[in-house]
Amino acid sequence: MAWFGASKQSAQAGQDKDVESEVLFQKGLDEMNRAVVLAPDSPSVLLPQGATLLSLSTAPISPELSKKLLRQGVEDYEKVLRLQASYFATLPLHARGELLSGLADGWHRLGDQGKAREYYLRIVKECAGSPYASNSEIWLNHRVSTDGYPTCQGCHVK
Repeated sequence: MAWFGASKQSAQAGQDKDVESEVLFQKGLDEMNRAVVLAPDSPSVLLPQGATLLSLSTAPISPELSKKLLRQGVEDYEKVLRLQASYFATLPLHARGELLSGLADGWHRLGDQGKAREYYLRIVKECAGSPYASNSEIWLNHRVSTDGYPTCQGCHVK
């Protein structure tokens, strides 16, 4: 259900301005929300919703909607991190790196540089020797424009 709501079709619909696309976009958001109501403590539900919302928040949509989606995406990721705390260190690098990077990016874009820095530091420590750590060090050393944001470094971009 969460993956259906997060489908590319609903993501693209939010960028269009016609009524049919706006309805489809809202249906996608509603479907993800229903999935969370049914399984509020499931990383398998929270992760696709969080990832979709973090991504959609960068789309050409109203600033109010963008901030709302960004905040919800960060909340989803924070909850997943709490749920996975007891076994987080045993997760594959991709799972750890993407979650922590999403949190660093989300907090950065929400304007909480202290919280973003905490996650960048955690990435450097917990994902040492990886592109996640290298990119976080770049951010920590202010060698990247503060207007930009980190992108997914996992399997989707190869």
